[in-house]
Amino acid sequence: QATWTIDSLAGNRAFMASITIGTKAVFSNGYNWDIFDESTHLWSSGNFFIARKETYPIANGDKAYFAGGWKGSFADPVDVNSIEVYNNVTGLWSSLTLSQGRRVGAAAAIGNKVIFAGGYRVLAYSNRVEFFDVLTDVRTTALLSQARTNIAVGVSGDKVVFAGGQKGQPTMGVINSSDRVDIYDN
Repeated sequence: QATWTIDSLAGNRAFMASITIGTKAVFSNGYNWDIFDESTHLWSSGNFFIARKETYPIANGDKAYFAGGWKGSFADPVDVNSIEVYNNVTGLWSSLTLSQGRRVGAAAAIGNKVIFAGGYRVLAYSNRVEFFDVLTDVRTTALLSQARTNIAVGVSGDKVVFAGGQKGQPTMGVINSSDRVDIYDN
């Protein structure tokens, strides 16, 4: 029979993203992070280097990535170009830089790469794609065939498929759907 245990985060959190890496579950609201280690049943917590909202998580190998987002007020948002990186082996956090600040539209992991594609910038969608080598942290860039966000992503064999999303001029209450598919062949 399954059992439940009740525990607490280091503080009140909302609008969280999470990712699992090894025996650890990593949670973040963009300001703070909390890690539960299943092997020890212990929690650790801390703060991101740059506080933000709406990060996009992805894991590959021994690293968890929380990319992009925005900071400031709703009336005057600022796009964030940093990626907070948790190394499961060392237990340390570091940061990388996106070439364009944004709320990432999709992320995928394949081989020794993490990929961040598209997204939303203040008053514009992005077609930027960024590849990070998980071993060297070297970044390369490319472009989607269409700027968009809220993209579905799937990995099949050695291909990453970025499908659909929201395109056009961002307008409150108007969603322009995309039928575009971009396929990256690793």
